[in-house]
Amino acid sequence: LYHGLRQWRFPLNFTAYFQDSDLLQEYVPDFNSVLYDLNQVDDEKIKGHLIYVAAIKTLKYALRGLKPHLKEILKELGTLPIDERMRAFLSSFFKYILSAGRGVRSEDLGRAIDSAGFKESREVYMTIAEELKLEGKREGEIANDQQTLIRLLDKKFGLNSAARDKILKADNKKKLDRAIDLLFDAKPIDEVLKPLD
Repeated sequence: LYHGLRQWRFPLNFTAYFQDSDLLQEYVPDFNSVLYDLNQVDDEKIKGHLIYVAAIKTLKYALRGLKPHLKEILKELGTLPIDERMRAFLSSFFKYILSAGRGVRSEDLGRAIDSAGFKESREVYMTIAEELKLEGKREGEIANDQQTLIRLLDKKFGLNSAARDKILKADNKKKLDRAIDLLFDAKPIDEVLKPLD
Protein backbone atom coordinates (compact mmCIF):
# COMPACT_ATOMS: atom_id res chain seq x y z
CA LEU A 1 0.00 0.00 0.00
CA TYR A 2 1.61 3.23 -1.14
CA HIS A 3 0.22 6.72 -0.61
CA GLY A 4 3.24 8.97 -1.10
CA LEU A 5 3.29 12.19 -3.09
CA ARG A 6 5.45 10.90 -5.93
CA GLN A 7 4.81 8.05 -8.32
CA TRP A 8 6.39 4.75 -7.20
CA ARG A 9 9.63 4.27 -9.15
CA PHE A 10 11.44 1.43 -7.38
CA PRO A 11 11.62 -2.17 -8.61
CA LEU A 12 8.92 -4.52 -7.43
CA ASN A 13 11.17 -7.55 -7.86
CA PHE A 14 13.11 -8.19 -4.64
CA THR A 15 16.18 -9.61 -6.44
CA ALA A 16 16.63 -6.31 -8.30
CA TYR A 17 17.95 -4.78 -5.07
CA PHE A 18 20.84 -7.31 -4.99
CA GLN A 19 21.92 -7.50 -8.65
CA ASP A 20 25.42 -6.18 -7.98
CA SER A 21 26.20 -8.94 -5.50
CA ASP A 22 26.75 -12.31 -7.17
CA LEU A 23 27.61 -13.87 -3.82
CA LEU A 24 24.13 -13.20 -2.47
CA GLN A 25 22.09 -14.18 -5.54
CA GLU A 26 21.48 -17.78 -4.50
CA TYR A 27 20.26 -16.68 -1.05
CA VAL A 28 17.92 -13.92 -2.17
CA PRO A 29 14.33 -15.08 -2.69
CA ASP A 30 12.85 -14.30 -6.07
CA PHE A 31 9.46 -12.66 -5.62
CA ASN A 32 7.55 -9.60 -6.72
CA SER A 33 5.87 -7.25 -4.29
CA VAL A 34 2.25 -6.33 -4.82
CA LEU A 35 1.97 -2.57 -5.16
CA TYR A 36 -1.30 -0.86 -4.46
CA ASP A 37 -0.65 2.80 -5.28
CA LEU A 38 -3.55 4.82 -3.87
CA ASN A 39 -2.66 7.77 -6.09
CA GLN A 40 -3.70 5.71 -9.11
CA VAL A 41 -7.04 4.55 -7.65
CA ASP A 42 -10.27 6.52 -8.23
CA ASP A 43 -12.34 7.08 -5.09
CA GLU A 44 -15.31 5.31 -6.69
CA LYS A 45 -13.25 2.12 -6.93
CA ILE A 46 -12.47 2.11 -3.20
CA LYS A 47 -15.15 -0.22 -1.89
CA GLY A 48 -15.72 -2.31 1.20
CA HIS A 49 -16.72 -1.76 4.81
CA LEU A 50 -17.19 1.91 5.66
CA ILE A 51 -14.27 1.87 8.12
CA TYR A 52 -11.98 0.41 5.43
CA VAL A 53 -13.13 2.98 2.86
CA ALA A 54 -12.64 5.86 5.32
CA ALA A 55 -9.17 4.64 6.31
CA ILE A 56 -8.02 4.14 2.70
CA LYS A 57 -9.33 7.54 1.58
CA THR A 58 -7.67 9.18 4.57
CA LEU A 59 -4.35 7.53 3.68
CA LYS A 60 -4.79 8.55 0.04
CA TYR A 61 -5.30 12.23 0.82
CA ALA A 62 -3.27 12.64 4.02
CA LEU A 63 -0.22 13.98 2.21
CA ARG A 64 -1.98 15.57 -0.78
CA GLY A 65 -4.69 17.61 0.92
CA LEU A 66 -7.10 15.90 3.26
CA LYS A 67 -9.10 18.94 4.37
CA PRO A 68 -11.49 19.09 1.36
CA HIS A 69 -12.30 15.38 1.74
CA LEU A 70 -12.83 15.24 5.51
CA LYS A 71 -16.56 15.96 5.52
CA GLU A 72 -17.28 13.24 2.94
CA ILE A 73 -15.10 10.69 4.77
CA LEU A 74 -16.69 11.45 8.13
CA LYS A 75 -20.22 11.49 6.73
CA GLU A 76 -19.82 7.88 5.61
CA LEU A 77 -18.57 6.85 9.06
CA GLY A 78 -21.45 8.69 10.73
CA THR A 79 -23.89 5.99 9.69
CA LEU A 80 -22.18 3.38 11.90
CA PRO A 81 -23.23 2.80 15.53
CA ILE A 82 -20.78 4.06 18.15
CA ASP A 83 -19.75 1.23 20.46
CA GLU A 84 -16.47 0.78 22.35
CA ARG A 85 -14.65 -0.67 19.32
CA MET A 86 -15.84 2.19 17.12
CA ARG A 87 -14.86 4.68 19.81
CA ALA A 88 -11.34 3.17 19.91
CA PHE A 89 -11.12 3.28 16.10
CA LEU A 90 -12.27 6.91 15.99
CA SER A 91 -9.73 7.86 18.62
CA SER A 92 -6.87 6.40 16.55
CA PHE A 93 -8.41 7.70 13.32
CA PHE A 94 -8.71 11.28 14.55
CA LYS A 95 -5.18 11.19 16.00
CA TYR A 96 -3.85 10.00 12.64
CA ILE A 97 -5.72 12.76 10.81
CA LEU A 98 -4.28 15.40 13.14
CA SER A 99 -0.73 14.06 12.97
CA ALA A 100 -0.46 13.06 9.29
CA GLY A 101 -3.10 15.17 7.56
CA ARG A 102 -1.04 17.87 5.91
CA GLY A 103 -2.55 21.24 6.76
CA VAL A 104 -5.37 19.81 8.92
CA ARG A 105 -5.65 21.61 12.25
CA SER A 106 -7.71 20.54 15.22
CA GLU A 107 -10.32 23.20 14.40
CA ASP A 108 -10.62 21.90 10.82
CA LEU A 109 -11.35 18.40 12.07
CA GLY A 110 -13.88 19.73 14.59
CA ARG A 111 -15.70 21.69 11.87
CA ALA A 112 -15.71 18.68 9.54
CA ILE A 113 -17.19 16.50 12.30
CA ASP A 114 -19.90 19.08 12.96
CA SER A 115 -20.73 19.68 9.29
CA ALA A 116 -20.88 15.94 8.58
CA GLY A 117 -23.55 15.63 11.28
CA PHE A 118 -21.41 13.10 13.09
CA LYS A 119 -22.64 14.13 16.55
CA GLU A 120 -21.71 11.02 18.52
CA SER A 121 -18.09 11.24 17.44
CA ARG A 122 -17.85 14.79 18.77
CA GLU A 123 -17.33 13.40 22.28
CA VAL A 124 -14.44 11.21 21.07
CA TYR A 125 -12.93 14.17 19.24
CA MET A 126 -13.21 16.44 22.29
CA THR A 127 -11.40 13.84 24.42
CA ILE A 128 -8.58 13.71 21.87
CA ALA A 129 -8.44 17.49 21.58
CA GLU A 130 -8.11 17.74 25.35
CA GLU A 131 -5.36 15.08 25.37
CA LEU A 132 -3.49 16.95 22.63
CA LYS A 133 -3.76 20.23 24.54
CA LEU A 134 -2.38 18.59 27.68
CA GLU A 135 0.44 16.95 25.74
CA GLY A 136 1.26 20.25 24.04
CA LYS A 137 1.28 21.98 27.40
CA ARG A 138 3.59 19.30 28.84
CA GLU A 139 5.93 19.55 25.84
CA GLY A 140 5.93 23.33 26.19
CA GLU A 141 6.83 23.09 29.88
CA ILE A 142 9.68 20.69 29.09
CA ALA A 143 10.97 22.94 26.29
CA ASN A 144 10.80 25.92 28.65
CA ASP A 145 12.76 24.03 31.34
CA GLN A 146 15.35 22.96 28.76
CA GLN A 147 15.85 26.53 27.56
CA THR A 148 16.00 27.85 31.13
CA LEU A 149 18.63 25.28 32.11
CA ILE A 150 20.67 25.98 28.98
CA ARG A 151 20.58 29.74 29.56
CA LEU A 152 21.49 29.52 33.24
CA LEU A 153 24.24 26.92 32.74
CA ASP A 154 25.71 28.99 29.94
CA LYS A 155 25.81 32.06 32.19
CA LYS A 156 27.30 30.20 35.16
CA PHE A 157 29.72 27.76 33.51
CA GLY A 158 29.74 28.35 29.78
CA LEU A 159 28.08 25.54 27.87
CA ASN A 160 29.59 23.06 25.45
CA SER A 161 27.61 21.35 22.69
CA ALA A 162 27.60 17.94 24.44
CA ALA A 163 25.93 19.43 27.54
CA ARG A 164 23.46 21.36 25.36
CA ASP A 165 22.56 18.16 23.46
CA LYS A 166 22.11 16.24 26.70
CA ILE A 167 19.69 18.87 27.98
CA LEU A 168 17.73 18.97 24.71
CA LYS A 169 17.36 15.17 24.77
CA ALA A 170 16.03 15.21 28.34
CA ASP A 171 12.25 14.85 28.28
CA ASN A 172 11.51 14.23 31.95
CA LYS A 173 10.21 17.37 33.64
CA LYS A 174 11.10 16.18 37.16
CA LYS A 175 14.71 15.53 36.15
CA LEU A 176 14.96 18.92 34.44
CA ASP A 177 13.50 20.64 37.52
CA ARG A 178 15.99 18.79 39.74
CA ALA A 179 18.88 19.92 37.52
CA ILE A 180 17.66 23.53 37.70
CA ASP A 181 17.47 23.28 41.51
CA LEU A 182 21.05 21.94 41.67
CA LEU A 183 22.34 24.75 39.49
CA PHE A 184 22.56 27.33 42.24
CA ASP A 185 24.73 25.26 44.63
CA ALA A 186 26.72 23.21 42.11
CA LYS A 187 30.43 23.80 41.65
CA PRO A 188 31.10 21.79 38.47
CA ILE A 189 28.60 21.55 35.63
CA ASP A 190 28.55 17.73 35.96
CA GLU A 191 26.68 18.02 39.29
CA VAL A 192 23.86 19.84 37.52
CA LEU A 193 23.69 17.40 34.60
CA LYS A 194 23.80 14.25 36.76
CA PRO A 195 19.98 13.98 37.21
CA LEU A 196 19.59 13.91 33.42
CA ASP A 197 21.47 10.59 33.14
